[in-house]
Amino acid sequence: MKALPIAAKICILLALLAFFLPFINVSCSSQGYGEDINVTYTGFDMMFGIKSGNESAGEYEEGAGASVSLIFAFIAGIAAIALSFVQKKRILQFVAAGLSLFGTLMLIIFRATFKSKYLGDTDILSAVTVKSKVGWVFALILFIAAAALLVIAALADKKVQYGGYPQGGQADTKNCPWCGQIIPSALKFCPYCTQPLKRQCPYCGAENNIETRFCVACGQAVQTPGGDSAPQG
Repeated sequence: MKALPIAAKICILLALLAFFLPFINVSCSSQGYGEDINVTYTGFDMMFGIKSGNESAGEYEEGAGASVSLIFAFIAGIAAIALSFVQKKRILQFVAAGLSLFGTLMLIIFRATFKSKYLGDTDILSAVTVKSKVGWVFALILFIAAAALLVIAALADKKVQYGGYPQGGQADTKNCPWCGQIIPSALKFCPYCTQPLKRQCPYCGAENNIETRFCVACGQAVQTPGGDSAPQG
């Protein structure tokens, strides 16, 4: 399961790099009254309002205004990848997953509000075509994938730590003396290897752990030399 957090980090890093790819394309047909407009902006362009370098029409060189939603998405990605480096902290993995989902939400808001924010003039909206480009699509998919991987990794880590059984704390668990799996202390048989975990004292009848050498109640030896004792770690 160690590969899952690594894969999540890679997804977030690639999502951040996708901001430097084409994010949005705006095109408008002049229908014979001037030059057609066809402008493509990267996510980085939209974050800081930097003008695009591939305009086909000189009238459209001002560039788009800064997008707060994309800035939030980028910051969420940086925070998520930073938190994902913290080892053995499941709660932080869940927080990192939440940040990835927040980045996803910001990307969706950016796309859904693009026309109203940047093309508010209703007279030209019908003539303008806005298309999502590869950078926006990749960032969206990678943020979602990272969130899913982080959640799965956190849940899997919890299952391994507690042997698949809900416990109140690590004091309620132990390693099986036969196979080494983490199991609840109260079990009488290991659910993994099916070996017995308890034995009765032949002198007083008290119940003892299988690895116990002397009875906890009467002090008599409960393991005879050469007997079927549990392996000692």
